[in-house]
Amino acid sequence: MTAGVLGRRFSSLFSHLYFTPFWTSYLRGDKLTKATELESKKFDKALDEILDLLNNLENDDPIIHFGDDVIENIERAKKKYGDETVDEKINTIVREMLSWLDLEGVDSEET
Repeated sequence: MTAGVLGRRFSSLFSHLYFTPFWTSYLRGDKLTKATELESKKFDKALDEILDLLNNLENDDPIIHFGDDVIENIERAKKKYGDETVDEKINTIVREMLSWLDLEGVDSEET
């Protein structure tokens, strides 16, 4: 597992924790402990710095480099048909195209 993948997983975990009722209660001072506004800002800043650090451990290189015209058309299609529909159709097409290739013996793990 690369640092970028690890960073994205931690980012997802921290984002999930940040928006759970436990953390929002703490930050709002509702049920658990009254946090001062300064403490809340410090917590937010520290969390943002941790997420930035984890997200920047490794540059993300897209698997497929789409042309600008293709990206524009994908964005237009998603506006018209929705993200899920367009993602499903693109995955179906790519899956079919990849089935034509001989990928026997090729390791899918990142190097």
